[in-house]
Amino acid sequence: MSKEKRKHRRLPTTIVADIYNGETLELNGKGCVFDLSNSGIAFETKIKLDEKKPFFMRLNIPMEVMCEILHAEEKDGIYRYGVKFSKLKMSDAVKLKKIVLED
Repeated sequence: MSKEKRKHRRLPTTIVADIYNGETLELNGKGCVFDLSNSGIAFETKIKLDEKKPFFMRLNIPMEVMCEILHAEEKDGIYRYGVKFSKLKMSDAVKLKKIVLED
């Protein structure tokens, strides 16, 4: 059995998120978060994102965070991204920690 490499506990979930351009804040579309932790998320979408550009997400927790892509893959027109939070307000960090720890 391999040891978990992640620093933060992962919570499987299904959360809908709106995805915005990080510079113009224009709505690009929606995604579905399937994995959540205190430091980042994994989600799927039909949107092709530029891996070098930050973007903004509004999660229906409610929570809004700036994100950076750590890894991406595409299969059958669905993009799967692993991202880290690059800017997280203290109130959102507390809310997120409570959600992850209550599971």
